Amino acid sequence: MSIPDFSITLDGAVSNAFMEHNVHTFQHATSFVGLLPYARNTNKNDLVTVFSDNGGTCSTKHALLKQLAQEQGFSGLKLMVGIFKMNRHNTPTVAGTLVQ
Repeated sequence: MSIPDFSITLDGAVSNAFMEHNVHTFQHATSFVGLLPYARNTNKNDLVTVFSDNGGTCSTKHALLKQLAQEQGFSGLKLMVGIFKMNRHNTPTVAGTLVQ
């Protein structure tokens, strides 16, 4: 499956934030967001904080891209949740956190 692409215009808070960061296409937006570090957002209900916090969680980053698509009138993007069981073998970097 390929990443959809479309130009970003000034049509909403999220679109404006991308444009202010010199991001003009959806594919560029996905790359831009993908390079942001993982971080808890100061206000997860305001997706634009991904920009001011210079990072975000998987949830806020994906929701930001979904909101961008909606603001641009692109309805072909679905926001889905995936859950997987984490353990010390498949996610060794968080092994210490997973110990009870």
